[in-house]
Amino acid sequence: MTHPKQRLARVLMTTLFFFSLLAGSLAHAQNPPWYRPWVAGGAGDQSVAVPVQNSGLVGWRGLAINQVQDTDLANIARPAVQMQRVPAVWMFGQCFGGGMFDELNALGGIQSGISASRYDQTARYPLPGGNGLDFVYAYLRGMRVHVRAESLAAHAAGDDPFGPNPNPITDRKGEAAGVEQPWYLSVGGMAADNLSVARQPGGIAIVWSGQPNTVDRQQVIDTIDRLVADGWQSRQIFVLFGSGVLGPVDPLTAKLTAFVPPIVLRAATKKQLTNLFNQAFGPAQMNKPNFIFFLANDHGYNTAIGAARPVPKDGDGGVPVAEDPYPSGGYGGGDGDDNIFPPGPSPSPSPTPMPSPTPMHSPTPAATLSSASGLGLDDSIGFLDSQSNLALADVKANGVLQLAGRFHDIAFQTTLVPLYRRNIWLGIEEYSVLQQ
Repeated sequence: MTHPKQRLARVLMTTLFFFSLLAGSLAHAQNPPWYRPWVAGGAGDQSVAVPVQNSGLVGWRGLAINQVQDTDLANIARPAVQMQRVPAVWMFGQCFGGGMFDELNALGGIQSGISASRYDQTARYPLPGGNGLDFVYAYLRGMRVHVRAESLAAHAAGDDPFGPNPNPITDRKGEAAGVEQPWYLSVGGMAADNLSVARQPGGIAIVWSGQPNTVDRQQVIDTIDRLVADGWQSRQIFVLFGSGVLGPVDPLTAKLTAFVPPIVLRAATKKQLTNLFNQAFGPAQMNKPNFIFFLANDHGYNTAIGAARPVPKDGDGGVPVAEDPYPSGGYGGGDGDDNIFPPGPSPSPSPTPMPSPTPMHSPTPAATLSSASGLGLDDSIGFLDSQSNLALADVKANGVLQLAGRFHDIAFQTTLVPLYRRNIWLGIEEYSVLQQ
């Protein structure tokens, strides 16, 4: 029979090997953060650099009445973010996305945001034959391993093949480096940077795509998959996509209706976004959401570029997604006037308890070892499924990651705590040698 100390040594060696793999994959995201911090009055502040210029989200069919200018978004979000101090995480993957931040910054509160590009820069779709990523896909890939808003922003900026990082993961395959410069907004300091995009039982997630092509549609599908995997429920997710009506066999229809209740689909218009915020955060809503996650892909516009007309992202986004009407019927509420947010109770603002790790059939531990070390957390989290029977137990709403597993008769639990403004996590490991 193997001595317990020998078994413990095996676990420690295997775990250290795992952690070395984990930390080794992080160099691209740590040195340095590849976004530029947005600062009022700085180079990224559109209101100072070009006071007569505004950016915005392209709405359905590119009609002026459907567009959401940066000033519109700030006014729509003001009751929630400024008056009710609801924390918000913003992700702008469209052209000129950095221009959305000066107005949002003026709201105060607690906000974290990242954009694919500066206020006067276009954004890009994945390059045909390239490495398969654009900024939006880099962000979604980051959601597999990050819950902390600033860490996720840094990951996306570091992996964007069109961004400034000379060595993104995955390697470039023809993408031009530095044609996008991501910008990061932090309002509220550490509280903003540490906002979690996962497990927000009282939150609301909004996905915007105004004039979607097939690549945009797939990114919306992937966004839903990531949100659900991170613990969001279908009743918390609202998709504002094109006309707000999709054909019965559209891939996005299949995704939205695969849940009970189905995910709400409406038109990507200023009217629908206004209705959603008014109904969710208005005085008639007794149980208001306590968190906002907003992601936009597709196209943007700048009032000083192209006569304020929609500017498509550079590259090949595929063909436009078909719009209604559909003779055989379709799914979605279109641009209607009925309730987009349920008038009854919204998602409960009380966090749900974290589920316990899978029970281990083990007697009382005979010995315990604890240690702490600095380590990184990134794509190598996939090793959790293949190294030493490590198992992902849960990701808490505050960004703390807990792992639990077993190596033969050694039970262990690891708690990973994110450190301020870094992609570094503090690992605290506990090992228990089980008696035979």
